[in-house]
Amino acid sequence: MIPIADYQRITQAIKTVLDSEDAATAHSCQFFALMGAAILFTHYQIAARPMFGAAFLLLDDVSRDILSYGKLDGDNAGSDSDHYHAWVDAGEYVIDFMAPLYGDAMRTRGYTKDVPRWMLQRPKSTLADHHYNLQRKGDCHFLEDQALSQYMVQYFLKEPMYRDLIEITTRWYRKPPEPMAPFQTRSSSGKVRRASLDQLYVTGSWT
Repeated sequence: MIPIADYQRITQAIKTVLDSEDAATAHSCQFFALMGAAILFTHYQIAARPMFGAAFLLLDDVSRDILSYGKLDGDNAGSDSDHYHAWVDAGEYVIDFMAPLYGDAMRTRGYTKDVPRWMLQRPKSTLADHHYNLQRKGDCHFLEDQALSQYMVQYFLKEPMYRDLIEITTRWYRKPPEPMAPFQTRSSSGKVRRASLDQLYVTGSWT
């Protein structure tokens, strides 16, 4: 789909903008999905769209630790407007630009093991069909909720501030190896901030 260098650059750009706004970046999957889809469409001509739902990833096939987003009711997984994950649907692929921050998100919940800063870009044909069927490290299950996705996208896009952040990120983005110059933002109180591209590095891939 896209090279790891481009994936890394997109994640860096989104993280930079969110950090500049003092966002809870490691818990901002919705913006990684919204901004990531906009960048893919604008700069790569990929018909990408943000998707909301439940998600599960096997972090280790020995400990059987699973990263999970959403909610469970017995054996059934689901999601709602308070319990969800967001990713990018790119046709035959699922892309999660927040994946390199999984470890950051889990540490805020008390998880102390190392989680690598890896890319998650997978053909849909390789995804597990159920969260019980995660067999080896990197296996993942994404359960999309079309109704929730439509509601959440409309919810975020109706807010001018959120639309502005998506536009700022998309216009600022440049494909590697072209450099990205620092940018300035101005808060509602008039405070000016200068931000440079975050130097987060993606060291591998969840496969």
